[in-house]
Amino acid sequence: KDMGKEIVAVLTDMDQPLGMAVGNNLEVIEAVDVLKGNGPQDVVDLTFELGAWMLVLGKKASNLKDGKKKIKGAIKDGSGLKKFKEMVEYQGGNADFIDNPSLFKQAKYKNIFVTKKNGFISNIDAESIGLAAMRLGAGRTKKEENIDHCAGIILDKKVGEPVKKGGLLAAIYYNDTSKKEAAIKYLEKAFSFCKNRPKIKPLIIEVIEVIS
Repeated sequence: KDMGKEIVAVLTDMDQPLGMAVGNNLEVIEAVDVLKGNGPQDVVDLTFELGAWMLVLGKKASNLKDGKKKIKGAIKDGSGLKKFKEMVEYQGGNADFIDNPSLFKQAKYKNIFVTKKNGFISNIDAESIGLAAMRLGAGRTKKEENIDHCAGIILDKKVGEPVKKGGLLAAIYYNDTSKKEAAIKYLEKAFSFCKNRPKIKPLIIEVIEVIS
């Protein structure tokens, strides 16, 4: 405000992963799914919120409601997806992957991770999920390591959802079998459970506006 800048800060809940995909290719596929009018609801909601505020700050929307209407329209008429494909092409990428995500290289191995308890999910530790994905090869602990763009995790549950013993919590994708066990140890620490349905925190906690 002192520098005369217009700023909006959207404070969001990061106590569980956003969306269901964790990992390079998997997250891109999920993002494309949102542009096609699908995707996890929390990713859709945050996309609308952040996109709308960007339009307001860019003087392309009169207010948040108007901005969300424009974002929704760009997804519905396909212009948002079209623009994303143009961005991929301008940077030397192959936009065919956007129309056909099955072109993305697939991991050799897939395993499911199941719950050992009945009840409700009370917490999903985002850091532990991230570290599990890193152990699978989706990230690196030092700059010399290579990133496996196929590796990652697809969550099947969010906080507040009911689970039964033996039910699916997540699927893990990897190419290096030696990394599987280390990833599973992090997944075992990531999920917490309770007997009764927990109170769900809102995705958007607060919006700080500095707009003249």
